[in-house]
Amino acid sequence: MLLRTMTTRHIHPQVHLMKLWIISRSWRPDFKKWICLPHFLAATVPLMTRSDSTPNFHLNVCFRIFWESIAPSASCLVFWTRAQKLGEEACAEASPACCMPLIDEFLMFSFRVAVAMKEQIIADMFQVSIATVSQVTITWANYLFIVFSSINLWISREKIKASMPQKFLKFFPNVHVILDCTEVALETPSSLTLQSETFSAYKNHTTLKGLIGVAPSGLVTFISALYTGCISDKEITKVSGILPLLELGDEVMADKGFLIQDLLHKVGAKLIIPPVRHPGQFSKEETEETRPSLGCGSL
Repeated sequence: MLLRTMTTRHIHPQVHLMKLWIISRSWRPDFKKWICLPHFLAATVPLMTRSDSTPNFHLNVCFRIFWESIAPSASCLVFWTRAQKLGEEACAEASPACCMPLIDEFLMFSFRVAVAMKEQIIADMFQVSIATVSQVTITWANYLFIVFSSINLWISREKIKASMPQKFLKFFPNVHVILDCTEVALETPSSLTLQSETFSAYKNHTTLKGLIGVAPSGLVTFISALYTGCISDKEITKVSGILPLLELGDEVMADKGFLIQDLLHKVGAKLIIPPVRHPGQFSKEETEETRPSLGCGSL
């Protein structure tokens, strides 16, 4: 939700990253200032509701707050190549200072991962080698994974209802989370065993698959680990760790592929799946069951 608000619709992500790059060239934060990630969330969420602010305002302010949140720990990063060589001893001290500002390393990672910019273009932009681009990207990917995975995204039933859209309150007041899966394409492994395990029949490609949970308000509240592409929606729900988070009386909304009624029943929750479209007409019961879902879809 935050990321979606920080960007403007119909404008390519590269444009926004170029703006951030320009901002970073003229602005250097005080690395001694510490703002933890919960403070980052508390500071940025109110900005999203300001009617008098522009997308550029959101972009600039959120970027500064985010950077000040991670800069203290990022300044202690150990490049992954050095960490591999030294093992646990590498954690004793940071990698030697690089000629590139730390904030440029983060933007280099963003160019590579967020908009899939080619390494050669990034290397030319920052006047470094392709090997440096690769090293920085892998290092920051591991670092940000540790940082973000430490944040508890799950929120209570009370907070869910406080931010729930009116149509959900009317038709599905007990929905705690909306589940769906996402898949990330992989290069085809050389191992036939890995090919079989990562092949997704749905995508007709080798993938990694993850489970995403979203609150009725649109806030992402659950992100699972990634599993091989052959895993079913039911199995990933079972092993992802979301079931222990549900409370007695919670409702979970998902599509027809999530045959998880029995899993939810064990934790006292209920599954809501709108009837799928089929040839002919819906029965009266199906029509009444589907109507609320259609209404929520128009939000």
